[in-house]
Amino acid sequence: MVKKRTIIIFFLFLALAIFFSILSGGSPNVFFTWFYIGLWILFTIKFFAKRRTYNEFNSPHNTSFFVFLPFLVGFFYNFWSFYTGFLGQNIISFLPLFYISLWTLIFAFPYVLYGLNILRLCYKKFHVVFIYKDKSVKARKFAIIYSIFLIIFVLIYLFSQLLIVRFLAPFLTPTYSPYPFNYIDLTILFFSIYCVYLFIRRGLFGSSRSIPEVTSDFIARQRRRVDRLRTTPVRSSTTRRSSSRSSTPRSRARSTPRRTSQRTSVKRKTKSRASTKPKTTARTAKTSRKSLDFNKYKPKAGILSLEDFKCIFCFDLPEYPKDKGRGVVLCPKCRHPAHADEFKEWMKDSPLCSRCDSPIPSSFRRNPRIIPISQYVKIINEFKKKHK
Repeated sequence: MVKKRTIIIFFLFLALAIFFSILSGGSPNVFFTWFYIGLWILFTIKFFAKRRTYNEFNSPHNTSFFVFLPFLVGFFYNFWSFYTGFLGQNIISFLPLFYISLWTLIFAFPYVLYGLNILRLCYKKFHVVFIYKDKSVKARKFAIIYSIFLIIFVLIYLFSQLLIVRFLAPFLTPTYSPYPFNYIDLTILFFSIYCVYLFIRRGLFGSSRSIPEVTSDFIARQRRRVDRLRTTPVRSSTTRRSSSRSSTPRSRARSTPRRTSQRTSVKRKTKSRASTKPKTTARTAKTSRKSLDFNKYKPKAGILSLEDFKCIFCFDLPEYPKDKGRGVVLCPKCRHPAHADEFKEWMKDSPLCSRCDSPIPSSFRRNPRIIPISQYVKIINEFKKKHK
């Protein structure tokens, strides 16, 4: 469904770009304007779908998609405002030297503003930023380096526009000449001022925040603790069952009739029952132990699906041996899983579960129960077997 919608929108605006370009006498500006509108709509649909998914799980927007792409889209569409004839007129022409258009306000400024907000959260709220999949860096250090890069990029962009315009001159003709020639772009001006403010206020004079590290020794200790808690009650229950079942034939043998032949036959039956029952008991105990583990660790949901077993932060299923050493933490209320390192990061920002918004006990936040990845993968496989 999503692929069909993407293909329909892409070819629809490609056809509109060709149509309006022919009407305007083959203008490449008109063609690329309508083509870029189609790409902007596709990106916006993808952007809000990502936001809806992250907000559904109350996950922070500290991934590369939200950190890099809004700035990239905002800068590109802001630059194209000088070449489009559609909504590209200066709406503040009564102010000398300043430029902003409806094109910029619609297609560029919202993403630039969102990118600045994410940069502010990197200084103020996030502890790590995931650059690529599960590869993360400390958010504050990343924000400082990223701010310096953006400031240098804007300076290069402002003073290299003459070269860009001359390079594109054989193909495209600008509708408005940007600064430093005739106009100062208000979007770039606002971005530069706020970016410098964040760098000085949060980067140079702000305090750094630290998070506890989930070391391999800590995970190993928690793993042994979980194994002890998980195996001890099951063994005792199995012992009780076998002892109770083995004592039943003895009582039956004592209540048999008085004849010797009948006693002999009953004893033989009792021996055969006693010899066969431990086998069924072992199988039953093994099956019941699997079902016990599955019921203990499965997420609470009305209709359980494979999506419920995904990490509530990175939205990936725990895999072994890919995630070996990370561990899984289950919410004590809804039992939805999260990787241990991501759970630790979230607990520094909020005492609530990212999925169900229930308060996490302080004892659990300080010492969460970490389940080995290999154990949780078995739970996922058990679910797959039941729902083939």
